[in-house]
This record gives sequence, structure tokens and C-alpha cells, in this order.
Amino acid sequence: MNSKIKYIFAALFLAHISNNLGLAQDVIIQKFRVSSPHDSTVFRQWQLPDSGENYLILTPDLAQASLDHGRVTIPFIVKNNSDKNIEFTLDNARIEGLATVDEDGKKRFIDHLGGGGSSMGGEYQWVLLKPGETSSLGSSDYPMYTLGAVTGRNIFGVVYGRFVGTKEGFDCYSAPFVVPPELTTLPYNDLGSQNYLSVTPDLTKVDFSGGKFPVTTLELQRANPNYADWIKNGWAEDVSIPLTVSNTLNQDVIVVIDDVDFYIAGDESFKQERMQYRRWEYLKASTPILKPGESISSESTGRSYISLSWLEHRGYKPGDKIIAVVGGRIPGANNIFECYSAPFELPPLPKSEPPAGK
Repeated sequence: MNSKIKYIFAALFLAHISNNLGLAQDVIIQKFRVSSPHDSTVFRQWQLPDSGENYLILTPDLAQASLDHGRVTIPFIVKNNSDKNIEFTLDNARIEGLATVDEDGKKRFIDHLGGGGSSMGGEYQWVLLKPGETSSLGSSDYPMYTLGAVTGRNIFGVVYGRFVGTKEGFDCYSAPFVVPPELTTLPYNDLGSQNYLSVTPDLTKVDFSGGKFPVTTLELQRANPNYADWIKNGWAEDVSIPLTVSNTLNQDVIVVIDDVDFYIAGDESFKQERMQYRRWEYLKASTPILKPGESISSESTGRSYISLSWLEHRGYKPGDKIIAVVGGRIPGANNIFECYSAPFELPPLPKSEPPAGK
């Protein structure tokens, strides 16, 4: 993905999910609004009925459960156990949620500690099941650390349904189950910041794309008589910073160079947020592999870009230092790491958008 999409994704990754459904079913809206979290505990305050209905049989498919980018997805199979047509709700393919018994003996939803849970707020749909029919469309989706907070507890899935042609709904529960520990344990060994790779920007080849800057070679771009004016008064979307990455270790390393990260020196909050996501990418990487002493240039992938709008959003100002981050993995192991360039300054930059009215 290019840098613009990359940084937009990082911003979306931190955004809160809206709970405004805009649905006509008043009973549904009321039900889910009152279930929003009132405190920072792992349980929601709204109590579930002591026992659910048996019109729908809800079964977790733990064999197909997965952990990716810090989120645990557990597929569920829903079966119509009645002699009538039933429809049940999904929100972005999620069932109503996971729940457990709190210390006070009450059944409560497990909160997402920052988003999701039983509060619907995405692509809302009803799924129709005839008597005896099953559906595997639904799943639960929770942060790993949330389910880690209820490790060893019996939990159960909750699905909300109603008989077709009626408005009043009901909750159905799965049988209690325990989340497998491998779904609440990081699958990688994070070695953190290392010097396995040297990361060197080539500031003589910095160029711009989008806006006033035509798609052409670096040499032709700079030779254009309008180049200086484009920098001073024009605008661009991205700035490209070629990098050379060399293996300084005495063994092979996998290098993730197809999507380089940059951050403003001192912006530790963004670095930590971004690295939390990127470590999963380092774990999956299998190429390219650099032997000791070998080098690779980001120009071969064309992915060492920074979005100018992202720089402005993060408060960049002329004179600030930029740091490039390249991660990797030790072949044949789950040991991941990241390596950093020395701080460097960018040349004068154009604006990230055209002047108002143009």
C-alpha cells in the first residue's frame, strides 16, 4: 500500500466506532444504547437475562478461531432450533457479543475496552434462517488483551434474534467455553530496536508526486523551470525518500522494505502506536532475505513515501528531524525487530493541498 493509505489506515485504526444506527426498530436501538460501557472494567454494566432462549443454537468454531494484529476472531455457527422462521442480527459480520458471569454472579457482556462489544454500529443486517437451517456468517471480534483479561473464565456467545414478522426479540446463548490460551498470547518474540540493519536515506534523490508535480523522472522534475516555484507556491501529495538497507548481522535476515514507516523525531506516541501494528507485518514477512553484507534499495519497491498531509497533521515544521523505520524477522523463527535510521532533515516542502479556490 502507498504511504497515504498507510497513514490514513493508522488514523482510522485509532478512531472510535460510531454507535448511531439510524434503524427503525426502536426496541433494537434502545437495547444496544443502554449496553454501552459506563466504566473502564472489562464488563459492561447492563445485565443479561440469567438464561437465554433455545430458539437459536449458537456454537463457537474454535478450530477456525484466529489471532491477527492483536484481534481475536471466533467464528460461530447459528442454527434455527425452532419450527418457525427466525432472523438474527449481525453487525459487520459480528454476533451480538461475548459474555461471562461477573464476580457478582450476573451475566454481563465482555467489553472491548475501546470499541465494539454488544453495541451495534456498523453494517447492520438481519440473517434469515428457516427451521433447521444453519449459518456460519457470524463471528466475535475482540482485542487480544480484552480476552486475556478473562483468561480461564467460562464465556459464551450471545446472538440476538426474532421470529419473522415480529418486533420483539430474544437473546440466545452458546454453551460456555474457554478461550484457548494461544489466542491471548503474542505469537512473536519482540526483540525491539536492534542494529541488524543499517537504514540510510538518500536525500539527493528526494522527489514529489501529485499536485503540481507531474509524473516523470527525478532529473526531469528538477530540470523543469517551474520546479522552484512548485516548491514555494505549489502543492504535492507525497514526498519520496529512497532508502538503502544493509544487513550488518552475521546471519540472514528478512527485511520488510515494501512498506517503510517514518515518524517525526520526538513523536513517540505515533511511533509506539504504529509499531504495535507493524510488528504483525514483520511476523508474516518471508521475503526479501538479505545475506550478511547484502543491501537493498527501497527504489526497487517504490514504497518509501511520506504523505505531506500526514506530516502537517502530526505538526511537522521545517527543521524537524525525520526517522525511517525498517523492520524484519530472523528466518525460521518468530523473532522480530525494528531498525532506525539516524535522524535527518527534509528539504523544503510544498504544501499538501492547493490554495483555497484553486
